[in-house]
Amino acid sequence: MSQKRVRRNGFHRAETNRMTRDQAMLKRKKERVELLKRRRRALIMAICAFVAAVILLIVFLLGGFEKKATETTLTIKSDGSIIFEEIDVVDSKASKQEIESFARQQISEYNDKSEKPNAIRFKKCSVSDGVAYLKTQYRDFESYSDFTGLSFFDGTIEAALKEGYDFQTSFVNVKGGEKADSAEIDAVTKDSSQQVVIIDQAISVVVPSDILYLSDEGTGVISSRKVQIGDPVESYIIYSAK
Repeated sequence: MSQKRVRRNGFHRAETNRMTRDQAMLKRKKERVELLKRRRRALIMAICAFVAAVILLIVFLLGGFEKKATETTLTIKSDGSIIFEEIDVVDSKASKQEIESFARQQISEYNDKSEKPNAIRFKKCSVSDGVAYLKTQYRDFESYSDFTGLSFFDGTIEAALKEGYDFQTSFVNVKGGEKADSAEIDAVTKDSSQQVVIIDQAISVVVPSDILYLSDEGTGVISSRKVQIGDPVESYIIYSAK
Protein backbone atom coordinates (compact mmCIF):
# COMPACT_ATOMS: atom_id res chain seq x y z
CA MET A 1 0.00 0.00 0.00
CA SER A 2 2.74 2.35 0.91
CA GLN A 3 4.53 1.82 -2.43
CA LYS A 4 1.32 2.41 -4.33
CA ARG A 5 0.67 5.51 -2.26
CA VAL A 6 4.21 6.74 -2.96
CA ARG A 7 3.74 6.13 -6.71
CA ARG A 8 0.41 7.92 -6.65
CA ASN A 9 1.91 10.85 -4.73
CA GLY A 10 4.85 11.02 -7.13
CA PHE A 11 2.51 10.93 -10.11
CA HIS A 12 0.38 13.63 -8.52
CA ARG A 13 3.42 15.85 -7.97
CA ALA A 14 4.60 15.30 -11.52
CA GLU A 15 1.15 16.09 -12.87
CA THR A 16 1.02 19.20 -10.68
CA ASN A 17 4.45 20.31 -11.90
CA ARG A 18 3.43 19.73 -15.51
CA MET A 19 0.24 21.77 -15.03
CA THR A 20 2.27 24.53 -13.38
CA ARG A 21 4.68 24.60 -16.33
CA ASP A 22 1.78 24.65 -18.79
CA GLN A 23 0.14 27.50 -16.91
CA ALA A 24 3.41 29.42 -16.86
CA MET A 25 3.90 28.88 -20.61
CA LEU A 26 0.31 29.95 -21.26
CA LYS A 27 0.82 33.04 -19.14
CA ARG A 28 4.02 33.95 -21.02
CA LYS A 29 2.25 33.37 -24.31
CA LYS A 30 -0.59 35.71 -23.29
CA GLU A 31 1.95 38.30 -22.17
CA ARG A 32 3.76 38.08 -25.55
CA VAL A 33 0.45 38.46 -27.39
CA GLU A 34 -0.45 41.50 -25.29
CA LEU A 35 3.02 42.95 -25.88
CA LEU A 36 2.67 42.47 -29.64
CA LYS A 37 -0.77 44.11 -29.53
CA ARG A 38 0.60 47.11 -27.63
CA ARG A 39 3.49 47.42 -30.08
CA ARG A 40 1.09 47.17 -33.03
CA ARG A 41 -1.16 49.87 -31.55
CA ALA A 42 1.86 52.10 -30.90
CA LEU A 43 3.05 51.58 -34.49
CA ILE A 44 -0.39 52.40 -35.90
CA MET A 45 -0.59 55.56 -33.75
CA ALA A 46 2.90 56.59 -34.88
CA ILE A 47 1.95 56.09 -38.54
CA CYS A 48 -1.29 58.06 -38.08
CA ALA A 49 0.62 60.88 -36.36
CA PHE A 50 3.17 60.93 -39.19
CA VAL A 51 0.47 61.02 -41.87
CA ALA A 52 -1.35 63.82 -40.01
CA ALA A 53 1.91 65.80 -39.75
CA VAL A 54 2.55 65.38 -43.49
CA ILE A 55 -0.99 66.53 -44.30
CA LEU A 56 -0.62 69.58 -42.04
CA LEU A 57 2.72 70.41 -43.66
CA ILE A 58 1.22 70.19 -47.16
CA VAL A 59 -1.71 72.40 -46.14
CA PHE A 60 0.70 74.90 -44.57
CA LEU A 61 2.92 75.01 -47.67
CA LEU A 62 -0.14 75.53 -49.86
CA GLY A 63 -1.21 78.46 -47.71
CA GLY A 64 -4.10 76.73 -45.99
CA PHE A 65 -3.24 78.33 -42.67
CA GLU A 66 -2.51 81.82 -43.97
CA LYS A 67 -4.20 84.49 -41.94
CA LYS A 68 -7.02 86.03 -43.96
CA ALA A 69 -7.62 89.77 -43.79
CA THR A 70 -10.86 90.96 -42.22
CA GLU A 71 -10.87 94.24 -44.16
CA THR A 72 -9.63 95.21 -47.63
CA THR A 73 -5.84 95.12 -47.30
CA LEU A 74 -2.72 95.72 -49.38
CA THR A 75 0.36 93.84 -48.22
CA ILE A 76 3.74 94.85 -49.65
CA LYS A 77 6.20 91.97 -49.58
CA SER A 78 9.96 92.33 -49.17
CA ASP A 79 10.49 91.31 -52.82
CA GLY A 80 8.28 94.18 -54.03
CA SER A 81 5.27 92.03 -54.90
CA ILE A 82 1.81 93.08 -53.71
CA ILE A 83 -0.90 90.96 -52.09
CA PHE A 84 -4.37 92.48 -52.47
CA GLU A 85 -7.17 91.12 -50.31
CA GLU A 86 -10.47 92.68 -51.27
CA ILE A 87 -13.57 92.30 -49.11
CA ASP A 88 -16.85 93.59 -50.42
CA VAL A 89 -20.58 93.18 -49.95
CA VAL A 90 -22.14 91.49 -52.99
CA ASP A 91 -25.62 90.65 -54.22
CA SER A 92 -27.11 87.73 -52.32
CA LYS A 93 -27.50 85.87 -55.62
CA ALA A 94 -23.82 86.23 -56.55
CA SER A 95 -21.93 82.95 -56.36
CA LYS A 96 -18.28 82.16 -55.73
CA GLN A 97 -18.06 80.60 -59.19
CA GLU A 98 -19.31 83.77 -60.91
CA ILE A 99 -16.95 86.08 -59.02
CA GLU A 100 -13.96 83.78 -59.47
CA SER A 101 -14.69 83.29 -63.18
CA PHE A 102 -14.93 87.06 -63.74
CA ALA A 103 -11.71 87.72 -61.78
CA ARG A 104 -9.78 85.04 -63.62
CA GLN A 105 -10.97 86.37 -66.97
CA GLN A 106 -9.90 89.93 -66.16
CA ILE A 107 -6.52 88.74 -64.91
CA SER A 108 -5.97 86.56 -67.98
CA GLU A 109 -6.79 89.41 -70.36
CA TYR A 110 -4.42 91.77 -68.54
CA ASN A 111 -1.58 89.23 -68.44
CA ASP A 112 -1.95 88.56 -72.16
CA LYS A 113 -1.29 92.24 -72.87
CA SER A 114 1.36 92.80 -70.21
CA GLU A 115 5.06 92.63 -71.03
CA LYS A 116 5.72 91.20 -67.56
CA PRO A 117 5.20 87.45 -67.09
CA ASN A 118 2.50 86.61 -64.54
CA ALA A 119 1.95 90.28 -63.72
CA ILE A 120 -1.15 89.28 -61.75
CA ARG A 121 -2.00 85.95 -60.16
CA PHE A 122 -5.33 84.75 -58.87
CA LYS A 123 -4.94 83.32 -55.36
CA LYS A 124 -8.26 82.72 -53.64
CA CYS A 125 -11.97 83.52 -53.67
CA SER A 126 -14.83 82.86 -51.25
CA VAL A 127 -18.37 84.11 -50.66
CA SER A 128 -20.17 83.88 -47.34
CA ASP A 129 -23.33 85.61 -46.10
CA GLY A 130 -23.27 88.13 -48.94
CA VAL A 131 -19.62 89.07 -48.39
CA ALA A 132 -17.02 88.26 -51.05
CA TYR A 133 -13.32 87.74 -50.38
CA LEU A 134 -10.92 87.95 -53.31
CA LYS A 135 -7.15 87.54 -53.03
CA THR A 136 -4.78 88.41 -55.87
CA GLN A 137 -1.03 88.88 -56.17
CA TYR A 138 0.71 91.56 -58.27
CA ARG A 139 4.26 91.30 -59.51
CA ASP A 140 5.01 94.91 -58.49
CA PHE A 141 3.33 98.22 -57.68
CA GLU A 142 3.23 99.25 -61.33
CA SER A 143 1.12 96.22 -62.20
CA TYR A 144 -1.29 97.00 -59.36
CA SER A 145 -1.58 100.67 -60.33
CA ASP A 146 -1.99 99.91 -64.02
CA PHE A 147 -4.62 97.20 -63.49
CA THR A 148 -6.72 99.09 -60.92
CA GLY A 149 -6.23 102.60 -62.33
CA LEU A 150 -5.32 103.84 -58.83
CA SER A 151 -2.37 106.03 -57.97
CA PHE A 152 0.16 103.91 -56.10
CA PHE A 153 3.91 103.97 -55.52
CA ASP A 154 6.31 101.76 -53.59
CA GLY A 155 10.04 102.42 -53.69
CA THR A 156 12.77 104.57 -52.21
CA ILE A 157 12.20 108.19 -51.21
CA GLU A 158 14.80 109.17 -53.81
CA ALA A 159 12.83 107.42 -56.56
CA ALA A 160 9.57 109.01 -55.38
CA LEU A 161 11.09 112.50 -55.52
CA LYS A 162 12.31 111.82 -59.05
CA GLU A 163 8.76 110.73 -59.97
CA GLY A 164 7.52 114.15 -58.84
CA TYR A 165 6.02 113.37 -55.44
CA ASP A 166 6.62 116.46 -53.28
CA PHE A 167 5.86 115.10 -49.77
CA GLN A 168 3.99 118.35 -49.02
CA THR A 169 1.82 117.16 -46.14
CA SER A 170 1.90 116.93 -42.35
CA PHE A 171 3.96 114.02 -41.00
CA VAL A 172 4.23 112.30 -37.62
CA ASN A 173 6.84 109.97 -36.21
CA VAL A 174 5.73 106.39 -35.59
CA LYS A 175 7.16 104.77 -32.48
CA GLY A 176 6.16 101.56 -30.78
CA GLY A 177 3.31 101.01 -33.20
CA GLU A 178 1.71 104.38 -32.42
CA LYS A 179 1.67 107.91 -33.77
CA ALA A 180 4.12 110.11 -31.89
CA ASP A 181 5.23 113.74 -32.27
CA SER A 182 5.13 115.67 -35.54
CA ALA A 183 8.01 115.41 -38.01
CA GLU A 184 9.40 117.99 -40.42
CA ILE A 185 9.47 117.14 -44.12
CA ASP A 186 13.26 117.64 -44.21
CA ALA A 187 13.67 115.02 -41.48
CA VAL A 188 11.31 112.63 -43.27
CA THR A 189 13.16 112.86 -46.60
CA LYS A 190 16.70 113.22 -45.22
CA ASP A 191 17.56 109.54 -45.68
CA SER A 192 16.43 109.08 -49.26
CA SER A 193 17.29 105.36 -49.19
CA GLN A 194 14.31 104.62 -46.93
CA GLN A 195 11.21 103.08 -48.51
CA VAL A 196 7.91 104.88 -49.04
CA VAL A 197 4.39 103.82 -50.01
CA ILE A 198 2.28 106.56 -51.57
CA ILE A 199 -1.40 105.76 -52.05
CA ASP A 200 -4.70 107.61 -52.34
CA GLN A 201 -7.03 104.76 -51.43
CA ALA A 202 -9.05 104.11 -48.27
CA ILE A 203 -7.51 100.80 -47.29
CA SER A 204 -5.32 98.95 -44.79
CA VAL A 205 -1.66 98.75 -45.78
CA VAL A 206 0.93 96.32 -44.42
CA VAL A 207 4.63 96.93 -45.11
CA PRO A 208 7.54 94.48 -44.71
CA SER A 209 9.46 96.45 -42.07
CA ASP A 210 8.84 98.97 -39.29
CA ILE A 211 7.10 102.23 -40.14
CA LEU A 212 9.18 105.35 -39.42
CA TYR A 213 6.92 108.22 -40.50
CA LEU A 214 3.33 108.60 -41.62
CA SER A 215 1.31 111.38 -43.16
CA ASP A 216 -1.11 112.47 -40.45
CA GLU A 217 -4.32 113.26 -42.30
CA GLY A 218 -6.89 110.45 -42.36
CA THR A 219 -4.49 107.74 -41.19
CA GLY A 220 -4.24 105.50 -38.14
CA VAL A 221 -1.51 103.15 -36.96
CA ILE A 222 -2.68 99.60 -36.26
CA SER A 223 0.75 98.13 -35.50
CA SER A 224 4.41 98.81 -36.21
CA ARG A 225 3.90 97.57 -39.78
CA LYS A 226 0.22 98.21 -40.48
CA VAL A 227 -1.67 101.41 -41.25
CA GLN A 228 -5.37 102.09 -41.76
CA ILE A 229 -6.14 104.83 -44.29
CA GLY A 230 -9.65 106.13 -43.76
CA ASP A 231 -9.84 108.87 -46.38
CA PRO A 232 -8.89 108.51 -50.08
CA VAL A 233 -6.27 111.27 -49.96
CA GLU A 234 -2.62 111.00 -50.96
CA SER A 235 -1.01 109.25 -47.98
CA TYR A 236 2.68 108.59 -47.33
CA ILE A 237 4.02 105.63 -45.36
CA ILE A 238 7.79 105.75 -44.84
CA TYR A 239 9.25 102.47 -43.63
CA SER A 240 12.71 101.11 -42.97
CA ALA A 241 14.74 99.87 -45.91
CA LYS A 242 16.39 97.27 -43.65
